[in-house]
Amino acid sequence: MKRKFSPVRDLENVVQVASGDVRFLLDKGGASSGWVAEAGSRTATNTPTLREIVPTFGELYAYPQTSEWLLDDAMFDIGAWLAESVAEAFAVAEGAAVISGSGSSQPTGMLHSIPTTDTDEAGTRAAAVYQYILGGDNSPASLDGDSLIDLIYSVNSRYRANGTFVMNSTAAGSARKLKDSGTGAYVWQPALQQGQPDRLLGYPVVTWEQMPDVAGGAFPVAFGDFRRAYTLCDRTQLRITVDPYTSVGYTKYYVRRRVGGIVANNDAVKFLKLL
Repeated sequence: MKRKFSPVRDLENVVQVASGDVRFLLDKGGASSGWVAEAGSRTATNTPTLREIVPTFGELYAYPQTSEWLLDDAMFDIGAWLAESVAEAFAVAEGAAVISGSGSSQPTGMLHSIPTTDTDEAGTRAAAVYQYILGGDNSPASLDGDSLIDLIYSVNSRYRANGTFVMNSTAAGSARKLKDSGTGAYVWQPALQQGQPDRLLGYPVVTWEQMPDVAGGAFPVAFGDFRRAYTLCDRTQLRITVDPYTSVGYTKYYVRRRVGGIVANNDAVKFLKLL
């Protein structure tokens, strides 16, 4: 089976924690100020607010086995090969959890709580809920340039400065076909240097395969500052327990890593919803 990898650890805020019972405080802003003369009276100004963030944790594991004969005859390090292969599988599972994880023995995903149209200014969204921008009335559902521009400018400028588009390959294929109505030129700009992301409407594009496909009612594109929007927590690094005793003739490898995650600042990223 071909694995579809995830850029989650390049995009999100990843922290090492000493306990699975950890809490963070997010500064939601709200402070205000005023002008006053030297001898003028000072009145109280608004105090910034804090939000408590509590990641949900689980253990990501694999339990492969290999025969003793293969261990005897192999001309390479079986343990290292298994660890590398399992790490790739972990990357896929982790990427899916950050998008849609249930929060039960795993991270709470960005789309676990369905986005709403409530704006940042309204202040009515729950802590784990992002805002969505409704795409154009396209049938069948498809991406359009105007909706992507609306998505960009729905994000506050403090987060837009570090904004990135994320979408899966299917959505990226659709976005890549968008053209300027005047010149006919593609709005997708391929990277000029190896290792640098392509750009769409002036912002980097990162392929995240676990994002939803382009479809009616789906949220196939997100834009914003993902490092501010989500926190991924490592409780332990990758660990391997070798068990040559449980099954005669076989050696088992228990590979595990404890990981948690939670929505951090739900103002920092917005999703595009298709009709």
